[in-house]
Amino acid sequence: MPTPQTLSSQQAGRSAYASGDFAAALSHFTSALSQPNIPLSLRVQILDHLSATREKLQDLPGALADARCIMRLRPTAVEGYLRGGKILQLLGRQDDALRLYLYGLDKLPAGGDGGRVRAQVDKLRARIAGKKCEEERGRRRDPFEILPIEVAVLVLAHLPFRTLMLARAVSKGWKGVIEAAPRTFSEVDFTEARRGVTPAAFKAIVNASRGGVRIARISKLAGGGGKTTSGLLGYLVRRARRLMTLEVYRSGEVDTALVEVVREGVTGLKLPALITCILAFGSLRSDVSRSPRLPARV
Repeated sequence: MPTPQTLSSQQAGRSAYASGDFAAALSHFTSALSQPNIPLSLRVQILDHLSATREKLQDLPGALADARCIMRLRPTAVEGYLRGGKILQLLGRQDDALRLYLYGLDKLPAGGDGGRVRAQVDKLRARIAGKKCEEERGRRRDPFEILPIEVAVLVLAHLPFRTLMLARAVSKGWKGVIEAAPRTFSEVDFTEARRGVTPAAFKAIVNASRGGVRIARISKLAGGGGKTTSGLLGYLVRRARRLMTLEVYRSGEVDTALVEVVREGVTGLKLPALITCILAFGSLRSDVSRSPRLPARV
């Protein structure tokens, strides 16, 4: 049985702790722990109070030592693992805290207090994962912020057109740099698209080029009927004042309707230079040349 002095010191320590007098609480809990004939459960309780008091006094190594003492005295007591894990986290030892919680789960009986430790494991794992993500983001740096603009432009010049269009969606900064690079829209290659290019997407890219397209390769136009394809070709030619080569790809047999679409798309437009139109049907290639004075011919 605990002595009256033990119980009195413990109660005095609790009162001092509650009032914020942690130095007095430390003295009372230390006195209670020094008394003889203390049952194991009460000793564990006093050590837990003592550890919490040391934590308030910023004596984290001492608080951790008290928690470890609980674990040695009573391996099935949840207080040691919860208090020890908390102190380790305050010390910045997140991984050690996680290992301690997992060790405690093996020692504690199934159910009951084990659920409290499991909850701490889940929280700590989420915190560690979040910290790693933040560190990873901190290590990432925008290449366009590091590289001189001349080097960035040279890099962009070697990227496929589809990659450039996808990279525009990374951020507003990337979009501005990519669209401002002189070679981005000089050669527009819609044949790299994995799915049919919609009229809206086609027009958006043509508009973003600001008339800088010199070579255009077209295929896989979504809903590319005769009128739609003809309209898009006309839209491109009217806005791309520097256009020199237009290539329209269609696999399979020669499609007379497509030939007419190309003729219709480039005929009657006032262009400052010669445009070469190429229709590619498998291995067959037909040239369609046009100047302001010459009609289109297939």
